[in-house]
Amino acid sequence: MGRITAFRSLILATAMIASVSLVSADWNEGLTAFDAENYQVAAEHFAEITRTNPSWSGGFYMLGRCQSESDHGTEAIENLQKAYDLDSSDADIVIALSRELMSAENFAETREILDSTTVDLLPPALRSEATALLATAMLEEGDAQEAIGFLQKCLGGDGANAALFRLLGTAHALEGDHEEAFRSYSEAFELGSDESSGEAATRAALSLAGAAPEADRKTEWYGHALEIGSRLATLFPKEDHDLIAGRAALGAEDFEAAEKWFQAARSKNENDPETRYFLGRSLTGLGRDNEAYDTFSAALAIAPDDGLARRIHGRMGQIDACRLDLDTAAKHYLSAGKTDRAEEIGALADEFSEALAQLEKHRSNVAEIQQMERDLAELGDAQGVTAMRERAAAEQTKINEIEDNLEAVRTALCG
Repeated sequence: MGRITAFRSLILATAMIASVSLVSADWNEGLTAFDAENYQVAAEHFAEITRTNPSWSGGFYMLGRCQSESDHGTEAIENLQKAYDLDSSDADIVIALSRELMSAENFAETREILDSTTVDLLPPALRSEATALLATAMLEEGDAQEAIGFLQKCLGGDGANAALFRLLGTAHALEGDHEEAFRSYSEAFELGSDESSGEAATRAALSLAGAAPEADRKTEWYGHALEIGSRLATLFPKEDHDLIAGRAALGAEDFEAAEKWFQAARSKNENDPETRYFLGRSLTGLGRDNEAYDTFSAALAIAPDDGLARRIHGRMGQIDACRLDLDTAAKHYLSAGKTDRAEEIGALADEFSEALAQLEKHRSNVAEIQQMERDLAELGDAQGVTAMRERAAAEQTKINEIEDNLEAVRTALCG
């Protein structure tokens, strides 16, 4: 509602007292001050009206409104209650008192007021707020099932209300029905594109994906999370939203999208090690292991907590194992707390150390021979160039033989 509403009761009352010049002056000056957000001055005028017209609800209503806007909640409730006692049929008074009671966490009193009001008969602009206030009071008092039934009934007649769908999602979540919560939050986000509904829907989908026992269901829920999370991060570009969209993309194995969102999050906060960890995982999924390794190293340099550090070391150990840098891989696995894996890798390192040393020797030989070939080519020694190429080919054959023997090991270690 705006600062001033064309309240039916107030218009009628104004007409009734128009002949009393002092009261009329106080009323008009009070409205002018209220409109200008000068609530203290407005309150003085409306207080005077309550003294001279103690049986008129309008004066107490506006005095309560001024006190509410001035954060004097106790006084606001007292005067709005007086207005309600004088005229419990005025919808504006009902909503204003309910709203103030809710702010004061007087949930039972809020329910009592609204339960005695026929919400369906309220003007549309007030009916939605009354429904939300009553449902929220139910939820605050632990009556989620009652709130669900009430909201579903109301939405049957007003199926395009984002705020009510959001409340329905909260009620389902409190009941542990995360699928229904997701559907309600999603509907709210579709209708209103509001930040809180998008966040709640994405988190619900991520939770469902994590709990799904079947791979197909996991993929489906991660896909839902990615769809809504991407829209959320686009509409409301924040680090938290980038991260939630990235996590959804990572779960859906859409590594390009994951990299995009984690890069966006990193650009907003360079010093978050977890963002770099997730970015490294995205790069690994894209087959860019060298970049991933550097990203993991950068994450370690930002001093992550112990749990995250172990996860980072585990990922780095896996990359080193794929590279057959087994000694380094064993150290990372040990730092990750994966003692058995570290011992396994260490044993493999001992077993294949000679083969790996030979592999490194032949690679070094190839590099030297290729340099000699370039030197001979500059001297114009065609015969020497041919000889060097033959030597390089022989070394490469040995490299291929060793790598073929190690391929089975490499495949197992990269798994």
